[in-house]
Order: sequence, then structure tokens, then C-alpha cells
Amino acid sequence: MQVIGIHIGSSFAEVCLMRENSKGQLTQAGEPVYLYLPRQTLKSSLPKVLSDFKADAAFVTTQFLERLFDFRLGGSTAQVVTSGCENWPFLGSSASQRGWIHPTKTQPIAARELSFPVDERIDSAGRVITPLDETSLHPIAEKLKSSEIKRVCIHFLNAPANSAHQNQAAEFFKTQGFDVFVPPTCADLTEAHRWRRSTLEASFSGTFEEIRADLEKGLEGLLPTEAIFFRDRGNFQAPAKTSRVGSLFGLDEILVSHFPKATAVLDLGLESWRLVTRKKQSSWESPWGCIEAEGSTRFDLRCQPTSLLEKDSAGDVVIHPKKEGFEPGPLCFGRGQKFLVFDLFSEDLQQHGGVKQQMPESGVAKKEFFLTTLCRNSRTKDPAKLLKRLRSDVLESIAWDVQVHAEEGPLVIHGFFAPLLGAGLKELMPDREIILNDEASASLTAKAGRSHQS
Repeated sequence: MQVIGIHIGSSFAEVCLMRENSKGQLTQAGEPVYLYLPRQTLKSSLPKVLSDFKADAAFVTTQFLERLFDFRLGGSTAQVVTSGCENWPFLGSSASQRGWIHPTKTQPIAARELSFPVDERIDSAGRVITPLDETSLHPIAEKLKSSEIKRVCIHFLNAPANSAHQNQAAEFFKTQGFDVFVPPTCADLTEAHRWRRSTLEASFSGTFEEIRADLEKGLEGLLPTEAIFFRDRGNFQAPAKTSRVGSLFGLDEILVSHFPKATAVLDLGLESWRLVTRKKQSSWESPWGCIEAEGSTRFDLRCQPTSLLEKDSAGDVVIHPKKEGFEPGPLCFGRGQKFLVFDLFSEDLQQHGGVKQQMPESGVAKKEFFLTTLCRNSRTKDPAKLLKRLRSDVLESIAWDVQVHAEEGPLVIHGFFAPLLGAGLKELMPDREIILNDEASASLTAKAGRSHQS
């Protein structure tokens, strides 16, 4: 059997071709392929990667959160809300990690002008106080059609106690041709948490469908669509049945199950760094506020590959909490204009087949120029010493987050940056058992999918 493992992030996609050996185990048929999505789309690149590979199935994990966070792609989602509660979905948003001096809240993922109040009311015991008049929904539907809005969330107060109004409104909008989303039932969380979950589910849907369409186009003629499976927090399933929010956590669950003896997995991926633990959670603090989301606990590290490096008021170059993203990317990619943590490791990464093609000589030269300029205007004048100190600061920040958020026990360091940072982290945490694993996330995805299928 031959399968494809694919891990899709905001800016990169990782592809692994896997073959079953004589013992029935999946092994890599070649080195992982890394696609830089702003320049290499899935639909144009996959046919080249799979030119001579006959696959039986494709297993996919996704982690495209930054794409929505940076560009607010969920703005085309409407919310139909119980009158008097139309501001609830916009309360309790998270703090924006853009800096310490002037903290701000994140912008809501759905637009306020697409929140529509409806006169209906059910009390906490499930008794109908104000019946829903379906005729009040017609003007909303007409306005949404004229604005070409396709996704609608139904957010009615106390719907878990009596879902009659919610079901009635959902059925109405479905018959009008809209994609309808209703909140999950969860006794431990507030209405705002549940409503925010369905808003995110709807908002993520557009990006998810875009990824799905690109993937199916890239595999057209090579693999039937029914042989493509996405992973959410439950398991691998057809794209239509995959939870859009849950798909962001598919790799987390794979990591926890693949390393059963570890109390936590430090995933130092190409685009993001996070800690995943065995401790279960019923909610997730998303960039837009807390939502209902059951599964393994995830903690996003303070220091990320795209964290900004800049001079502070004392003249020291420090790691800033602001995250920049990979478009236009770090300096070493050639188009970036800001010095990022990723740039600290560009010399090592030039030897890595996955990303060296994204680092032209002009980009590396630009990085060196920025480093020299930083030294000239900071207290550390030697570029080599500054580079060494900043790399040390990165390791110390990661080690601190691990010590604070991971319980005692074995720690697996996994991901793209594991070979680069693993040894240094071992030195900083000598009392903890640390296991290094540099296997590609796409490879683990393929193995988990094959195991589920069998």
C-alpha cells in the first residue's frame, strides 16, 4: 500500500510519500517536500511531487489559523441573534499579542454589521416567552442574498433548553440556500462561548473549502476524492464531515497518541511552536476569545519563528511579542523587511532541502546587513556575539514555557526545528528526560491515517 501524508499550514505545506514495507509498516519513499504556498500552490505543485507515485489514499492535517488571524477571512459570516443579545458574540475577546506598551483586544472575526437581532425568547427552563415569527427572517435573508453572504449562524438564547426556535430558523435559512451553523451543546460554558464556536466554525469554512478545492484539484486524476481524508479532533473522515475548528487540532491528537510515554510534546514546527500535553481541556482560548473545544491541551509558545527582533529603549535587541507571519516572510526569504527569529537560524537552514530554495543569496545578504545595522545601533557591537545571545534567548524562552506548562515526565521534542534546537534545550533542562524526534508531521499524519484505516 502507498499513501500520501500532507500537513497544511498557513504558508507552508509538507508532503510525505509513504510505502508499506514487507512487515506492513509505512516508511518514507523519499525526503519530505515543503511547498511555500504564496509561491507554490497545492493544485500546481502536487502533480509534480506525485508524478511517478501511485497512491491509495491521502491523509491530511491542517493548521491555517494565522491566515484567518492576519486577514480576518471570516468577515462574510452573518449572525442571527436573540434581540437584546446581539453584542454578546463580540464580548470577551482575547488580548492582541502585538506589544506590551499599548495592549489591545483582537478584532472580532465576524463583522458587527452582519449581526441581526430577532424578536424571540425562551427562558432557562425551556418555556417559550416570545414565539418566533418566521416572517421576521425574510428581510434578513433578502439582505444577505443581496450582499452575497452564504454562511449564517443561529444564536438564540437558551437554545440548549429548547431548540424549537433554533431549529425553525435553521430550517428557514437552509431552504433559502444558506449554509447554516448552530452552536454545540456544552453545559460547562456560557452562551457567548458556544456562539463564538459556531461563528469560528462558519468563518473557518471558507478557508477550509479553499484548501480542500486546491487539494482535490492537485490530486485530480491521481486519486479519487473519496480517498482523501482530513483529521479533526475525532479522527480521519471525509472533508464534508470534518469539523472546521476541530481540524486545527488534528495534529495535536496525533502527536499525543504517537508518543504514549510522553507527558508532553514540544512541537517546533516550521511555522509555529507549541506545547501539547496529555491533560484534557473542554475549551480553547482562541485569538478571538474562549470557545468550546474538547481535546488535548495546547499552549502556543511566547517565542515563535516569526517573532520580531528589535531594539528596546535600553539599546538591547530583544524578542518582541509581535508575530509577523511568512508573507512577505523573514529577511532571508528576500522580500521581508523585518528581522525575525527565523533569520537567526538561516545559515543552518540553508543546508535544509525543504526551505533552502526559498532563501536566495540576496535574502541572506539582506539578513546580514540588518544584523550589522542592529549591532551598530545597540549595545552589542559584534554581530556574531549578538546572534549567539539572541539564539540563547530563544532557547531560554522555550525552556521556560516548557517548565511552567508541562508536567514532570518525558518530553518529546518534535518538528522541523527539533534537530536545530533540541541539543540546546537538553542542556537547559538536564533534569527532564527529553526524546528528540525529527520525523515530519506529514509522515506522522500518514501513519495515523493508515492505522485508522486498518
